[in-house]
Amino acid sequence: RTVLGRMLRQLPEGSALEKRLVEYMCWAFNIGLEALEAVAREAKPERWEPIVGSIAETLIERGKTEGKAEGIAEGTAKGIAEGTAKGKAEGLFRLLTRRFGPLPHELERQLAGASVTELDVWLDNFLEAPSLEAVFGQAQT
Repeated sequence: RTVLGRMLRQLPEGSALEKRLVEYMCWAFNIGLEALEAVAREAKPERWEPIVGSIAETLIERGKTEGKAEGIAEGTAKGIAEGTAKGKAEGLFRLLTRRFGPLPHELERQLAGASVTELDVWLDNFLEAPSLEAVFGQAQT
């Protein structure tokens, strides 16, 4: 904070360099807005509001950008997981239908709503299962 205060006193008022250096110092030394306000009030009492306001706007924009990127990443991951589950469910449905004939509607709904983990277990079971019940781990009657 001391270095930031000295730097603020020496920089030309309102310059682009002032804004960039303050942004960098806040980032490099993890200085929050409250601490920046205290330093700016002391170093440049007549200009503390524009300095803090400018940095606040930058932080808000940065937060929006980071939030948007996180949202896109989460959406992409969710889409991939859902697509993987759907593809496995469709593949298992096809295998089951070819081997055991038409499936009961309840079983079709179960496949459509299954997790990737459940589908993987059922796909593994399918290889040696003598019946639909054996694929899904149900007791044979």
